Amino acid sequence: MKLYKLIFLLPICDIITLKAQERIVLKVINKQDKSPVTYANIQVKNKSLGTYSNEQGKFELNLNIEDTLLISSIGYEKLEIPFSSIKNTTIYFQEKSTLLKEIKVFPKKESPLIEVGYFNKRGKIFLKWGLHPNLIMQFT
Repeated sequence: MKLYKLIFLLPICDIITLKAQERIVLKVINKQDKSPVTYANIQVKNKSLGTYSNEQGKFELNLNIEDTLLISSIGYEKLEIPFSSIKNTTIYFQEKSTLLKEIKVFPKKESPLIEVGYFNKRGKIFLKWGLHPNLIMQFT
């Protein structure tokens, strides 16, 4: 009798755990020039579930009704979109420009190298390397 109850309850447990997931296919597009945003990072908020958009800006995910998408990419504003508010298959991404501070690059001061080498009978260098003067002072 207990076995029959268990067999009857198993399908009901599976239905409860599924929670009406939907497979969605969306496309991420640049709002200004309508080009696809490639390799945008897509995550589901508060879950370890995510993906990225392909070369055409498309991605697929299984989502529950209460899930929220977090979409980000370099050079674009971050988006937070609840799944229940998605009515279109296209998500428009706004470009974000960032002004960087000016940086100055200076050449490194080169220290003089002392060349040390061995010569063969014809006077050609057989082995040669450079040593920093501070290293020579330490060993002499």
